[in-house]
Amino acid sequence: MTSAWEAIRGDRRDSPRYRLSLSASVLIYEGIEEGRWPAVLATTSDISREGLRLIMPTFGVWYHALQDGTTTLRIMLALPEGHSVDLIGASSYCHPRRGDAKRTGYLIGVSLKESEGLAIYRDFIDSLHHS
Repeated sequence: MTSAWEAIRGDRRDSPRYRLSLSASVLIYEGIEEGRWPAVLATTSDISREGLRLIMPTFGVWYHALQDGTTTLRIMLALPEGHSVDLIGASSYCHPRRGDAKRTGYLIGVSLKESEGLAIYRDFIDSLHHS
């Protein structure tokens, strides 16, 4: 039986999600001078046209916790065939990975914002839909 919370969460996704592991580097975007803090390496758990879910070793990027949903991130995402795309997004949730002992780190939900790389990213997502 599906709980009311699961039904609400399921209804807010407008586009299909694809389980795909892509490498990414994550930086705090607003209020920080470019290059002041090193990037945190991450991988994607799944992706969609509107957002992505990152697997990160920590729940924050330096001194910025990501669970409050107010942090703007810059994500350099490595696409297949050697391409990469620069995305801007807002953290929407952060929680520990659950399951067996091998599942370490945190799941970070990111809602994507308009940026120069968003069109290229969405073209890539659309190509997955047609494959």
